Amino acid sequence: MTATETVRATATVTITSSPVGTAGVEPGDEKTRPRPSGGVALTDLTRLGPDPARLGPATMATKQYEDAILIDHPCVSSLDYSLNERYKTLTLTIGLDDASTAPSAKVTIYGDGGSRKSFAVEINRPRQLTVDVSGVVRLGIQPELSADGFCDDEGVHLVVADAVLHT
Repeated sequence: MTATETVRATATVTITSSPVGTAGVEPGDEKTRPRPSGGVALTDLTRLGPDPARLGPATMATKQYEDAILIDHPCVSSLDYSLNERYKTLTLTIGLDDASTAPSAKVTIYGDGGSRKSFAVEINRPRQLTVDVSGVVRLGIQPELSADGFCDDEGVHLVVADAVLHT
């Protein structure tokens, strides 16, 4: 005599994910604000090149920006990112940190080496911008600041805040 037994197994799988760039951060502790649908924070992308820009909080016109890239001039000559034609626009707030030693600067945003937008920034006057980056493979943000020629964390600080790429 042969006995046959049918066994059914049930498995429950729970999948959780963390937003990009928040591994090891407890929910609710994130310092960045939620991104609009289709938005990717520029701070979440890996920069190209060796220049050491800093990530962290900055203050422009007494307003605190938690999600900021600080460019210490002349320590950083430009910020470069590979976009690979994935985005249509870049929105950002840009200006000089309140603790900066320069009253003004010029900034150019490049797409594949060509100027997409060039403008002046002044201390206490951050600018909110939208830049067309359609078809751009390589994005560059280049400051032209007048300061003495040594790298000084206490010197001129250009701030790129709340920078988001949109599809």
